[in-house]
Amino acid sequence: MPWTPPPGGVDAEQRWTPGSGVAYGTRRATGRVNNWRTSCAPPLTSPPTKFGLRRSTSAQSIADRAATHSMTVSVEVLRDEMNGSLYSDLARTFELIDDVGADNVGVLFDIWHMWDAPDVLMELETVAHRIFAVQLADWRDPTRWNGDRVLPGDGIADIPALLGALERNGFTGVYDVEVFSDASRPGSIWEGATAAGVLDASWSAFDRLWSHAGL
Repeated sequence: MPWTPPPGGVDAEQRWTPGSGVAYGTRRATGRVNNWRTSCAPPLTSPPTKFGLRRSTSAQSIADRAATHSMTVSVEVLRDEMNGSLYSDLARTFELIDDVGADNVGVLFDIWHMWDAPDVLMELETVAHRIFAVQLADWRDPTRWNGDRVLPGDGIADIPALLGALERNGFTGVYDVEVFSDASRPGSIWEGATAAGVLDASWSAFDRLWSHAGL
């Protein structure tokens, strides 16, 4: 569902600043437990960290623990690798997941991050069945900052094409609407709106895009 960022805003939530926040890296023992020496405590909703997925027992332990509860683990691919993502493309992310070798580890596909990735529709033809969840938001044109998103269908991303590529190539996961939109900024989805109104608009937008995809 759509939501606004916690106190401090998206900039604080997703920050990557030397000397503060979460220590990023591809080795083991990165993340919250190994912050920079002068670190302040990271926000409660800070993004996933690079926890040394490749050749790491930690990832397998997470997958095993999840499996005991019949749960899956999804790795989200962000457009900016310095913003908390393991990688910014599907191919390398799936290479890492293959290295773990657990059937319950897959990808969370965020449309806002991936809609304009090179050859994304062709990639989805081969990996859609390994995507566990899809997050929906649209790309405002022009986009003013990382959290300046709009409801699906209100931007320039070809969401019907992405939905079609997912559904016709084996995707069986869940969809959710995730729209970062700061109520203090002009043009926010919350401008003159209520939570109930935004939720209704989200449902209507998804139904409309689903229909446009021929699904």
